[in-house]
Amino acid sequence: MYYCERCMLLSEQPTCVRCARKRLREPHAGDFCFVDEQAQMWAEMLCDVLRQNGIPCISRSVLGAGLAMKVGVNLDRHRVFVPF
Repeated sequence: MYYCERCMLLSEQPTCVRCARKRLREPHAGDFCFVDEQAQMWAEMLCDVLRQNGIPCISRSVLGAGLAMKVGVNLDRHRVFVPF
């Protein structure tokens, strides 16, 4: 299994499926891995369920804080990551 540091994705091939980066490495225990991308409300609910089950997670805005405020939080999407 390979890990892309840029996309935080696991891959079975030595090339990242999202960014086509070829310099992937083996995943380490502390690496955060992409799980899902959802609207902000659903991403927060997913994180809440994960935390209730003892799984640490982080949620990051796809647009960023400034652009999300400009277009509105309803259009913002969040990516959820959990440790490897």
